[in-house]
Amino acid sequence: MFSDRAFELLAELEADNSKDWFDAHRDEVRQQLQQPFAATLEAISERLRATETPLSGNEKTMFRMNRDVRFSNDKSPYNTHVSGMLTRSGSKAEADGIAYLQLSASGGFVAVGWYKLSPKELGPIRDRMVEHPSKLKAMVEALAKNGLELSQGQSLTAMPRGYADHADTELAPFLKMQTLMVQRDLSKATWMSDRLVRDV
Repeated sequence: MFSDRAFELLAELEADNSKDWFDAHRDEVRQQLQQPFAATLEAISERLRATETPLSGNEKTMFRMNRDVRFSNDKSPYNTHVSGMLTRSGSKAEADGIAYLQLSASGGFVAVGWYKLSPKELGPIRDRMVEHPSKLKAMVEALAKNGLELSQGQSLTAMPRGYADHADTELAPFLKMQTLMVQRDLSKATWMSDRLVRDV
């Protein structure tokens, strides 16, 4: 569980994203944010261990709060969220589906699926969509019944090579996807309750 102070720290970091602020609050960030987040990943891992989806994570599958700003127009030195992954291998080097958890000042979210697949990885998936459109439709409808939908955030603007014949069909938006993930928001109240692990 996370405290009110955890969210206050993230809000303060948003307001003053500087090395001076971070250095002055480094210990508190560790105690209020990073350690509880690692413990949450471990608790979720334990709950998933005996399931059909035994994803796992810990402190080593968390992402650094320091940003790599070398190639970014945004030179803010720190991420204003805490995040990490759960994977089948229990490491960040994962080619299979993942779960991603992110905590921010306003709450956060959990997302599951495949992130930024390469054209080679997407080829067989796109072929299955074309070969079995009814199965794709059934999956999308099943997600919708649970309040979920595939993310449109990482999509091509044009049809991928080899699939131009499907540009005017219902398959087009799915064939353009490079990321196949669903996401559910997590409220501040959830992060602060003993429901967090169960809900994720």
